[in-house]
Amino acid sequence: MRKEYEAKVKVRDERLAKEAKKARLAELQQKAQEAGIYGYEQMTIEELEVALEKPGDNKEEQLNDLTVDELKVLAKEKGLTGYSNLAKNELIEALEAVK
Repeated sequence: MRKEYEAKVKVRDERLAKEAKKARLAELQQKAQEAGIYGYEQMTIEELEVALEKPGDNKEEQLNDLTVDELKVLAKEKGLTGYSNLAKNELIEALEAVK
């Protein structure tokens, strides 16, 4: 009888831990979205925590880490026009002007 109870408690605790982790991920993703962090949807909890710890003026560094193709996708998402022939540094400048 005791083993059955312990097994039920273990299952409950695992379920609650999983729900808490899912809630934490959703909370961090919301904060990352608000902070304008690119690619937050694919980040783990740990990656999101690190990204959110960086100061807000670190957006230029984040943009520098992206490829030209990724910057073009971001420019399209931000509603920019005339970005297809821009160089990487020009794309970054244009994206920073929109933020």
